[in-house]
Amino acid sequence: MWMSWDLKSHPQETTENSVDVGHFNWIHGYEKVEEDAEAIAENEVLRLEYSFSRNAKEFGKSGDIRVNIKVDVYGLGYSVVETSVPDIGFYSMNFVLPTPIKDDMIRLTIGIAIKPVENASKLHPLAVLLPKPILTKIVRTLGMKGYKKDVMDDFKIWQNKVYIEKPPLAKGDGPIPKYRKWARQFYDEQFI
Repeated sequence: MWMSWDLKSHPQETTENSVDVGHFNWIHGYEKVEEDAEAIAENEVLRLEYSFSRNAKEFGKSGDIRVNIKVDVYGLGYSVVETSVPDIGFYSMNFVLPTPIKDDMIRLTIGIAIKPVENASKLHPLAVLLPKPILTKIVRTLGMKGYKKDVMDDFKIWQNKVYIEKPPLAKGDGPIPKYRKWARQFYDEQFI
């Protein structure tokens, strides 16, 4: 399942979002956001792992559920985000593809693939009533709906953000300086 938008932005800005851990609470409403592993930059690949809590009421449960994220960024144009929610048996791979289309515009394409639902009762008490292929299709559609909402929550920021070489950062903002140092390798030296 895929969708695209044309936005005034740059691939470096949309990709930086994956390491801007501090914005997850304020923009997306995630709680208890934690970096689970230090960001690792190896040649053209940047890796980061974090987790956060979300309200579980959408799944017929009380309290919060923990969401684990593993991000692999391949250059500035391709990211794979593995999402797992063990409490409900949800696993997805989310794809982020920002492609320049003119000087200040990108085409942002996102996609999602999910692991077929194995234990429907973990997902929702009524989910056991549906055949697994239908349930998996519903879960993929709802997963994409949530993913789309999260991406669209960032549109105003991306389209109005001004690049600041050394931005003032607060504790918990994430490894933005490490990301920017890593991103320099994708530019011709005369533009750095």
